[in-house]
Amino acid sequence: MKGQYFSFDAIIATVIMVIAFTTLVAYWYGVQSTIDARTGGVYDDALRVADSLFSPGQPENWGNTSVPVGGIRQVGFANGFSNSLNSSKVKRLANMVGSTKTGDLNPANYTAIGNLLRVQGYYITVEPSNGSVAGAFYIGDSNFTGAREVAVANRGGTMYFGGVRTAMSVKVYVYTK
Repeated sequence: MKGQYFSFDAIIATVIMVIAFTTLVAYWYGVQSTIDARTGGVYDDALRVADSLFSPGQPENWGNTSVPVGGIRQVGFANGFSNSLNSSKVKRLANMVGSTKTGDLNPANYTAIGNLLRVQGYYITVEPSNGSVAGAFYIGDSNFTGAREVAVANRGGTMYFGGVRTAMSVKVYVYTK
């Protein structure tokens, strides 16, 4: 009896291995679906918008006041494709859209830029990383009351203030109502 391949011990060991493998596969797919559920929808939109802000935009000179809101095809703050932010582009968007935080939100431009960004609601902050309020920009609707889902994406860049390069924190809040 000792030389037989399909002994009772081998059958039990095979059953245990199949059960262990099946449990591992089920656990793996469960964890994967949880990760997919967390990174879907609004969070993906926030990441997409934050990434697009670190492009020069389209046209690249949209930061000039000569380009009308309807002539902007993509909003981007960067000088080229870098993390160096162009202060005139940030100021132009802040002046065009305004903010509920500063009390000067322009609903028509807010909606137009929201359509360009392909989001329902957005709020963008560009602040010096040292926490100083001087040199901070607030763009969009900061009132998340009634929002079903809010996601935030953080990016870092630099911007010149008075000839001094300053580290900046860019936060993009995207929400659905």
